[in-house]
Amino acid sequence: MIRPFLLMLCLMASVVSSVSLSANTPENIKALKSMMPEACNFSGEFTQTKQIKSLPVPLVSMGEFIYSCDLGLIWKTQKPIVESLVFTNQKLNFLVPEKLSVENLDGVQHDFLANLLLGLMAGNTEFITKEFDIQISKNDATGVELSLVPKNKMVKQAIDSVALAKPSAKNELQISITDKNQQVTRIVSSETQQYAMNDKLSKDAAFSESCASLSADGCKLLLNPVRITTSGQN
Repeated sequence: MIRPFLLMLCLMASVVSSVSLSANTPENIKALKSMMPEACNFSGEFTQTKQIKSLPVPLVSMGEFIYSCDLGLIWKTQKPIVESLVFTNQKLNFLVPEKLSVENLDGVQHDFLANLLLGLMAGNTEFITKEFDIQISKNDATGVELSLVPKNKMVKQAIDSVALAKPSAKNELQISITDKNQQVTRIVSSETQQYAMNDKLSKDAAFSESCASLSADGCKLLLNPVRITTSGQN
């Protein structure tokens, strides 16, 4: 059975009725860059809500993350369940449930999800412009907002659009994913701490302590990604 939080994230990787298809102009790319994090290594918090038409109230989850531009991302849900997603720059991705065995995350969907999250964290505009058409819109509450329309045919089968907004005077990024059924998942991530890296991330005590504190097993995999070779065991 797919866990609720993982299922919500997988929707991001699975598929647009179209909002208007516009070229990725220099103005659009500049707006995209303005929303990307400036730090190379940082940690923060997130809240995620998903409104499902058949439910009277949205599903809500929250947690913390830590990101390294050299290594990758740990995205840990703490409520209502405890589990970590580990997306590494080595193209090895993992699910780390609480008190259960680590699992490999394989397949096109997880690869796309990892690339999307890592692309946003890294400010990788080349990846974003390759995978999406960008459209600028305005919102009274958030100012400039970007609508990302997937180009990939498989992605279009599930995702209508991805909206990005970065409120002024706030160190956060708002992501809204609208699926083909017009159900919306909203993620608000807020950066809370930056880390100054030396030659190796393992030499940075603050980063290492924060990483291990967030997810000891996840941190080991982030620092040294190794495919899980035996089902149910490390």
